[in-house]
Amino acid sequence: MQLQTQQPLPVEDYAANRVAGALIVVDPTTNRTSGALLVGHAASAAAQRAA
Repeated sequence: MQLQTQQPLPVEDYAANRVAGALIVVDPTTNRTSGALLVGHAASAAAQRAA
């Protein structure tokens, strides 16, 4: 899955850093947890701009 955000997120691969490699997704309308993500490949900002 590819996720697009308005601003870069400071994430790392989950295998390298379990804290910076995990995210939760919150529904802004209900403030309920909608999902959880484990980062498998954190693309650099330079790579994102080149794509």
